[in-house]
Amino acid sequence: MSTDRIATPIETTPSACLLSVILPARNEADCIAACLQSLIAQSEPIFALGQDWELLVVDDGSTDGTGAILASTARTTPGVTVLAADALPHDWTGKANACQTAARRARGQWLLFTDADTVVSVSVDSSCEHPPQYRAGRGGHDDEDDETNGCGSGDGTILRA
Repeated sequence: MSTDRIATPIETTPSACLLSVILPARNEADCIAACLQSLIAQSEPIFALGQDWELLVVDDGSTDGTGAILASTARTTPGVTVLAADALPHDWTGKANACQTAARRARGQWLLFTDADTVVSVSVDSSCEHPPQYRAGRGGHDDEDDETNGCGSGDGTILRA
């Protein structure tokens, strides 16, 4: 793997927000609208999209209708930013590159990576009611159905920037 693409630390500035949700997408026209709607629905007055958190969606060279769906959503929803993936470095995968593209542009103190084929079913602030092991990743549980335990789809990964 090339080392010229290693992430540099993000400095927290007054314009930084608390959370950057990063969503890589490639040819996800069949499911991206539901994913976006579920993420946007997490915005609440005490944790507002575009103020307290941002949604960075990276179109990784989609050839279906994904780009049009993303562009339409970004035009009508403050806090949603669509990015084109950076050029793919040698020995990198597209998804890792797309995530890196967004991470480099993120303003959040925390980065949450999720997948375009997921639907979030719990509000951001109510997830804080769960013990820490249920707040990120697969949640450290044995349940087959992540939707029922406050972990959304279980595909999210949260990293401190």
